[in-house]
Amino acid sequence: MPVYRIGDKNILFIHVPKTAGMAIGAHLGSFGPAVFEQRIRIRGGTFGPRHQPASVLNTVYFREMIDYAFMVVRHPVARLVSEYRYQRRSGIIQLSRLRMFGFDSWLRYAMYRFHQDPDWRVGHFRPQVVYKCFDCETFRYEDGLDQVLNRISDVSGVVLPDAPRQTNVSVHRQVRISQSSLRLIAKHYAADFEQFGYSVEIPHLLGVSAH
Repeated sequence: MPVYRIGDKNILFIHVPKTAGMAIGAHLGSFGPAVFEQRIRIRGGTFGPRHQPASVLNTVYFREMIDYAFMVVRHPVARLVSEYRYQRRSGIIQLSRLRMFGFDSWLRYAMYRFHQDPDWRVGHFRPQVVYKCFDCETFRYEDGLDQVLNRISDVSGVVLPDAPRQTNVSVHRQVRISQSSLRLIAKHYAADFEQFGYSVEIPHLLGVSAH
């Protein structure tokens, strides 16, 4: 959850997983230095600042340290499809078992693991509402990333041209989602659907269908 110094403003980017955060962060970093971006060594391991929820951010930052905070959210089904495709990409030995699952089985396994440990997979399965803090402005991924840059330009007084090129883009493998999986997603991410104005349905995504 880096803070970027752009112009004379401290801008906190609340990085929700699977919402083009890597691309946005790299783009912002080309216009100003970032702090609290890299993993921090602590006794017994490391602490990763990325993807931390509001409960952590509120213990790390004081409100007066931040001039402007923002986050990008995405349709819950699209986020899960992106995560599923990413985990199924070739060459990932440690995730070989997950790569054997169809989407429905994978989803149930992921929800089980999440309820055992919300930090599993660096919190990629947390509802997006748990990231909101510091009166952050919220943008929807589906509305395009240009809106994010235009707003930061207004806030900072620094022109940020061109939308960032996305990284970690998943291969568009075929995905079939059952109605029971959609109901499970609707229950787990109910607050996201309501707060961010998404419909409980399978969105139009390349290679994704219902069964």
